[in-house]
Amino acid sequence: MNLFEYQGKRMFKEAGIPVPDSFLASNTDELLEFENGGVVKAQVLTGGRGKAGAIKKCCNDSEVKKAAEEILSMTVKGHKVEKILIESLCDIKEEYYFSVFIDRKKKLFTMMFTDQGGMDIESVSHDKITLVDVNPLIGLKEYMIKKLLFPYGLDRDNALKEVIYKCYDLFTEKQMQMLEINPLARANDDCLIALDSKIILDDWNVDESLKSDDMKAGDLTEFEKNMADYDVTAVEMDGDIVVIGAGAGVSMATSDSIAGRGGSVRAIIDLGTLPSDSADEELSDYAAGAFRLLLTLNPKTILINEYMQAGRLDYEARTIKKAFEESSKTVPVVFRCKGRKSEEAKKILKDTNIYITESYDEAIEAALRKAKEVR
Repeated sequence: MNLFEYQGKRMFKEAGIPVPDSFLASNTDELLEFENGGVVKAQVLTGGRGKAGAIKKCCNDSEVKKAAEEILSMTVKGHKVEKILIESLCDIKEEYYFSVFIDRKKKLFTMMFTDQGGMDIESVSHDKITLVDVNPLIGLKEYMIKKLLFPYGLDRDNALKEVIYKCYDLFTEKQMQMLEINPLARANDDCLIALDSKIILDDWNVDESLKSDDMKAGDLTEFEKNMADYDVTAVEMDGDIVVIGAGAGVSMATSDSIAGRGGSVRAIIDLGTLPSDSADEELSDYAAGAFRLLLTLNPKTILINEYMQAGRLDYEARTIKKAFEESSKTVPVVFRCKGRKSEEAKKILKDTNIYITESYDEAIEAALRKAKEVR
C-alpha cells in the first residue's frame, strides 16, 4: 500500500523525525489564513508533482488561496487531486536523499543516500549515490551509517545520523517495503527537516486507520476504481501492453520482462480473488465483465499469463473467450496457458483469434510483436 505524503509525514512526526508545520484540506472553504505564505502540494500517489505544476511556493495568503484552487482542479498523471497539503516555508541550505528498502534478491535491507537530493534525483549519476546493506538479523549499526555518509563528509553529523536511526526503526516497526525522504533538507539554521515522504507498506500489515475511505481519497484512477469494484488490483500506466496475472508477483515479473525487452506497460492487473476460473456460469460472466473493462484503456495488446496448478485453465479459458472472442479480432490477446487442464483450455479457444502458448518467453515476444504491428 502506497501512502500519501501527509500520511507518511504523520508517521514521521510520531517517530520524532522532523517535518514542517502543515495543514490538510480537501476544498478551499477549509483554508485558514496563511499570512506568511506556504507551499501548496497536491496529495496524489504519483511522482513528478513539481514538474506537473502541482507544487507551488506562495509568499502570502492570497497566493496560497489561488494556488489551492488551481491545484484542487488538477489531474496529475491520471490521478484527480482531492486533497492538498499546505506547509510552512523553509529556507533550504542543502538537500539530501535518503531511503531504506527491501532488496529481495539479496534478502537484506538496503539504505541509499546522496547529497544531491531534490526534484532531479533521477538524473544523479550512480557514482554520486551510496548504498549500504543491513542484515535484519543484525540490525542497523553505527559503522553502517558512517559508511553511508562518509563519501560526503557527513559521517560525524550526529543530527543526520539520528534521523537515519529513527527512519530505520520506523521502517522495521511498520514492516515497510520502502521509506524514502526526498529531499531531507538542511535549513539555514542547520536543522534537518523531511520535506517529502514516500512510504510503501506491506499490504498484509496495514493499520485499519489507513484503510478508511478518507485516507484513500484520490488513491485510484477511474479505471483502477472500476477494477477495485471487482476486487481486482490494477495499476494504470501509459504504455501499450496490459498485463494480467493471478498474483501481484506474476504480473510484476511479466511487466518487468516486457520493459526489459523494450516494451511498455499500459496496466498491471492482479486478478486476486476474481472467480475467473469458476465452474459457475454466473461467476464466469461476472469475471468476464471485469476483463472487458481492460478494453477501455485502448491497449495495443493484452497479455494474460496463467500457470495454474490448483485452478482449472479450461474454466479460465471459458471466461477469457466470453470477454475477448470478438474484441480479439481488433485488439491482440496473448494467453500463456500452462498447467492443469491446459489442453482442454486450448480446445475451447481454438476457433478464436487469441494467441495461445505454454512458453513464457514466447508469450512475451508475441505480445511485443503484436503491439508493434498495431502501431
